[in-house]
Amino acid sequence: MSDEPISDSMTVLEARRLLNGEADEGIVCPCCSRLVKNYRRKLHRENVSFLVVLVAAYRADPRWYHIRELGGGNARKASTDATYMVYWGLLERKAGMYRPTEAGVRFALGLTAEPDYVILRNDRAGTVVEWSDNRITAREVQGFNFQATWSTLGVTTRPRKKQVEATKLAAKKSQTTLF
Repeated sequence: MSDEPISDSMTVLEARRLLNGEADEGIVCPCCSRLVKNYRRKLHRENVSFLVVLVAAYRADPRWYHIRELGGGNARKASTDATYMVYWGLLERKAGMYRPTEAGVRFALGLTAEPDYVILRNDRAGTVVEWSDNRITAREVQGFNFQATWSTLGVTTRPRKKQVEATKLAAKKSQTTLF
């Protein structure tokens, strides 16, 4: 913990400096009395599985999906996983509905790499504190069986150029009609 005393006369800037220095351990904010803590969120088997299921559904019918349509018996867990995927820019969320972004489609198909973790602050905005320098593909996510997941969905894991282009076109069309 910091040696800096917390006082009623502390400015917001001083409080912010104190919080930034102690948020990894967790500290009570001197301004609002809430716990401020940084949390590390990784790309892992469950959230990448959710993304792949969403991308497969979206490729078949490009629209917004409610979490219950995709989560199977574990919709509550899928909803928390999906929430974090928004930070990577792999999903869009709107009133409890989700759809993949173009970056999300490319990542789910194993075509691009993303930072393997993000550090988020538990403030109301969900501030990104830091991104990992290490980038991984969906194929490299620990515990995620890329081939088997796509196979159970009846999709080839080597997308044809036409499929990738069709997905991009569908994403572009749905963005222009929904916003």
